[in-house]
Amino acid sequence: MSPQRECLGKVLSLHLSHITFITENASTPTLVTEPVLIKSSTVSEPMRDESDAMVNDTNEEKIGRLVPVSNINASNKLQIYVDKAVQVGSPSGLFDQTPDIDDLPSNVQLTYNLVDQYIQNLYKTKNALFKLPSFPRLPDDVWTDILTNRFVDIGRIHRAYTMSTKNYVIATFEDWYISFEAYEEGVCLAFPHRKEEFNAWRNSILKLFGTQSENQHIYVIRMESFHRQLIFDQHKRCLDDEKSLGDLYSSFAAPSEAIPTTIPSPTLKERIAKSEPKRERTMGICRKWNTEGCPFRDNCKYKHVCKKCHSEEHIAKACSVRKVKINPEAKTIA
Repeated sequence: MSPQRECLGKVLSLHLSHITFITENASTPTLVTEPVLIKSSTVSEPMRDESDAMVNDTNEEKIGRLVPVSNINASNKLQIYVDKAVQVGSPSGLFDQTPDIDDLPSNVQLTYNLVDQYIQNLYKTKNALFKLPSFPRLPDDVWTDILTNRFVDIGRIHRAYTMSTKNYVIATFEDWYISFEAYEEGVCLAFPHRKEEFNAWRNSILKLFGTQSENQHIYVIRMESFHRQLIFDQHKRCLDDEKSLGDLYSSFAAPSEAIPTTIPSPTLKERIAKSEPKRERTMGICRKWNTEGCPFRDNCKYKHVCKKCHSEEHIAKACSVRKVKINPEAKTIA
């Protein structure tokens, strides 16, 4: 697939429900009235040939005369429109709804500016990040999506962590938390100004986990991914703005219900320690354990020791060891 075709596909995935298709026997446009959700994987599918019944006519000159909308599935709708746009020529009309960067929130503008710098040489950007001692271990294709500010399905991160060869769908709170935290660390490393934004989003999701029964956690996970993808694909909103969080909460609460404000129960995090066997810690000292407490306990990949004296009995705040200073002249400890 050519770069132009791929670019068009990603832009059109957002506005697919508003695309106008012309039926074979009609002169007026027929509007698609039912919204269609296009997953990110749809855009990257290989080109379909004419045997897939994308069009009624085999004559290339009649490619614009499409079959009725009701007979076209979501994937084919997108592919047909991309084919037509590329064939016609300049796709400028497809970008009429692209926002002016000067009208965007300051955080979004800063993200745009950093992306412009990163994409000039993604290889050098990744190489610089990989040299940092605290960078999270993420798949290379995930880093590409992060640096270009694209939506990331965190199931890809979990699949890499578990070394699974199959497509993995996150279904538990524990798996979601571990994968999202790694994703959040990657985004905030590349875009430091987004720390508060991602912190607010993560805390909002944790509140929803805390207000839902365990058998409803899969719904929380799916809706988190759905709303985050909408926000990323629009390229003009932040995760922590009023509309983003309002839309998220409205997926769980009826109009008469209040927005959930309770925090997750401690037992929710305690279940993480029971979900998997104890993991060997080889990644350095855990910062969370030394401050607010680590939710992963025995499953954490970092060492749970005091960062001052390396004791396993207490955290850094409770450590009584003071920093040792040596007097170079007297050669004695001060």
